[in-house]
Amino acid sequence: MVGHRSLNGRDTILIRVKPTYRLPAPAGTRTGPLPPGPASWIWVDASTYLVVQTKHFVPHFQGGSRPSASGSTTWSSVVDHVTWLSPTPGNMALLTLTPPAGFTKIPYSELAQKYLGPIS
Repeated sequence: MVGHRSLNGRDTILIRVKPTYRLPAPAGTRTGPLPPGPASWIWVDASTYLVVQTKHFVPHFQGGSRPSASGSTTWSSVVDHVTWLSPTPGNMALLTLTPPAGFTKIPYSELAQKYLGPIS
């Protein structure tokens, strides 16, 4: 967590997410995977904790669509702005689901034992 930030006049909390994926090694080389790309950024509303904006990075390979021995990798940012519907009774009703005919609720203990198997 980076901390509180003002985003377009709104009090948000900025979270930095380190990437965990690695790009494959460039073709024609004996090197290991390329280092991870830049971190992603997530802004959440400081009072509701709902996501307000995200910023992720996608690779662009110069000299082809995949990493190559002669090409290099650059990163482009993709920013998504998130708008939530206000919690009016009509909007909240959209979250109410009616289970289909034949739906059976299984207690968690039975679900874990019968369908999930041992949890370590």
